[in-house]
Amino acid sequence: MKKLNLLLIAFVILAGTACKKDKTTDEPTASTPVTFTNCLMTKEVMGDGSYSDYTYNSNKQLTRFYRFTSGDNSKLDLLYTYSGNAVTITKSGESKPYQIYYLNSKGFADSLYSANFSGTTKYYFNYNSAGELIKKIISGEFTNSTILYEYTRGNITKETTIDKSSTSTITYDYYYDNVNHLAKTEQARIFTPSNKNLTKSLTIGTSLYGTYSYDFDSDNKPIKWTFTNTNSGIVIDDITWSCK
Repeated sequence: MKKLNLLLIAFVILAGTACKKDKTTDEPTASTPVTFTNCLMTKEVMGDGSYSDYTYNSNKQLTRFYRFTSGDNSKLDLLYTYSGNAVTITKSGESKPYQIYYLNSKGFADSLYSANFSGTTKYYFNYNSAGELIKKIISGEFTNSTILYEYTRGNITKETTIDKSSTSTITYDYYYDNVNHLAKTEQARIFTPSNKNLTKSLTIGTSLYGTYSYDFDSDNKPIKWTFTNTNSGIVIDDITWSCK
């Protein structure tokens, strides 16, 4: 999966609470271009040869996520099964669940149970009246954290992660004139609401971590993103879409 999504998922899978910011006159205003609700990302190819494939059923639910990482030739092959409000994710060839999501009435994660080397880690998700994720709690044998989320115009602009020994922050800026057409694909994989606009930059603490730029097709869907890290160079990712 592209590094942008990996970073977002890594922080979203922690636990957090957010307070929504009040709107001010100098706050950027998001535009409202057409959203391609029938379009889903089916493939990502990174510049180093790594790639991810996405397979969906007729209900536009993700049924398989496959990722190949060229650096170590590793493969991750996840199968998604849906039953009631539960989504069970297993690794191909294994019978024991890798993750189990329990969804709320809106189809977003209420809780998540994830198996790992140290046992089972549990995640709990809370939302505000606008449907935005405001709190996520992680509880495990070696991990106990809470994340606080703050929003601007439907986008996470600040995450504050609190654990037993430290507090850290991540802040985001966005291209408010570019709708996030990747939202449906992101939500199909991690079952939490996505940002409304495309990420422009990421700052960890007080240090800029990197910036994002995009190439678009004639329908304004991103077909390539470029992440420029302030320390380690550039990552490029090409996107393939299916619109039905």
